[in-house]
Amino acid sequence: MAKNFDYILLLTEEVPGFKRLHEYCDMAETLQATYPEASANSSRKALEWLVKNMLKMKKGQLSPKLY
Repeated sequence: MAKNFDYILLLTEEVPGFKRLHEYCDMAETLQATYPEASANSSRKALEWLVKNMLKMKKGQLSPKLY
C-alpha cells in the first residue's frame, strides 16, 4: 500500500540526501496512531532537515544555538 511520502523515494535517484527526509517522514506516518510522541519527533526532524537544506541552497546559516 502506498504511503503519503513515497513520492520522496522517487526523488532520491536525483538527490540522494532525500533518503534521510523520507526516513523521517515515513517514520512519522507509520507511528502517528500508535506512538504519537515519536511521530511528532520524526515530523520535527523532517522539518528541521527541510529548513537546514533550504538555507544551504540559499547560502544562509543557522545560529549554532538552534541545533
